[in-house]
Amino acid sequence: MKTAPIQILSICVCLVLLGCGGSGGNAACADCLIAGVCYPAGVTNPANSCLVCDPASDAAGWSDDDGQACDDGLFCTVQDACSGGECRGQPRDCSDGIACNGAETCDEAAGACAPGQPTCQAPALCDAASDSCVMTCTGCVIGAVCYGQGQPNPLNVCEKCDPAA
Repeated sequence: MKTAPIQILSICVCLVLLGCGGSGGNAACADCLIAGVCYPAGVTNPANSCLVCDPASDAAGWSDDDGQACDDGLFCTVQDACSGGECRGQPRDCSDGIACNGAETCDEAAGACAPGQPTCQAPALCDAASDSCVMTCTGCVIGAVCYGQGQPNPLNVCEKCDPAA
C-alpha cells in the first residue's frame, strides 16, 4: 500500500483506507497522531486553545497547556489562563473602595460592574469622598451617593459632577 498524505492547513492527515508508512501499517508521525491526524509538536487543538500537541506527554492525545494565557470570553473574570485543559479566570474585583455605597457586583449579562446599594439610612447620603454617611451634599447626588465637584459619574465616566449645571 502507498501512503496518501493530504495537506490541510499544514497538518498531514493519513488516510487509513490506503494505509500509511511506518512499521506494521502504523502511521509515520514524529509528533502527535490524534484521531488519525498528525499534528506537529506545539500545535494548539483547533477546538480548545488550552490543549496542545506535546509528544513527550502524550503522542496519541492532546495535553493540557497549563499556564498559557487564554480568553474565556467572560467579562466577570480577569487574568484568564489554561488550567486542566480549560480556560479559567480570576473573579473581577468590582469594588470601588467606598463602603457606604454598598458592595458592587459583577453583572455578566450587562458586561459591567453593577453599583451596590448604599448602606446609609435615609435621608442620609453616602459621601464618596469621605466614605461616610452625611445629611447634606455640596456636590452631586447620584443613586443616593454624594459625589464631589469634578468626580466622575460611576455609571457613566463621560460625565462628571458639576453642581452649577
